Amino acid sequence: MNKKNHHIIPLIIAFSFTLPLLAQEHPTEHPKKKQKKEHPVEHPDSKKAAVINKNNLAKGIKHYIRSQSGEDKLFVVEDEHSGQTLKLKLMKVHRERLSNVGNDTYFACADFKAEDGKVYDLDVFMTGENAEELSFQKFHVHKEEGVERYNWAEKDGVWQQVSLKKPQPK
Repeated sequence: MNKKNHHIIPLIIAFSFTLPLLAQEHPTEHPKKKQKKEHPVEHPDSKKAAVINKNNLAKGIKHYIRSQSGEDKLFVVEDEHSGQTLKLKLMKVHRERLSNVGNDTYFACADFKAEDGKVYDLDVFMTGENAEELSFQKFHVHKEEGVERYNWAEKDGVWQQVSLKKPQPK
């Protein structure tokens, strides 16, 4: 072998061992993309549900009353106390406070006028975990012509219906 080429042979041997290593792709050079896990909700929404407050409670009550009123805009109510069927027109939903009666149930007072001109105050109860889920639960006639049939007392932030004290005979 020629003295000139004696250094080439070790280079060829070294190159033959490193060639397979160079041909492999480095594992961190092109990492595989991770598959995204499917979200359990069909159409996720990044918008948070609105907390129930006195304004969206009043809005929910108005929506329910309008949806249940006829073309004459009269809301038909059975008065449990008198046994009468009342045909009422919504005048106002009171927004003074948010009244929580527990178990995701809230109420607000609403003023109505009957066909005969009498004014009724109904407590309208709605239930739901948030404003988007509010739905009608029930109503009670609280006042007829300003005369209360029952009252309310607050205990630990929750309102409870209480009977009126009847006057004692003399």
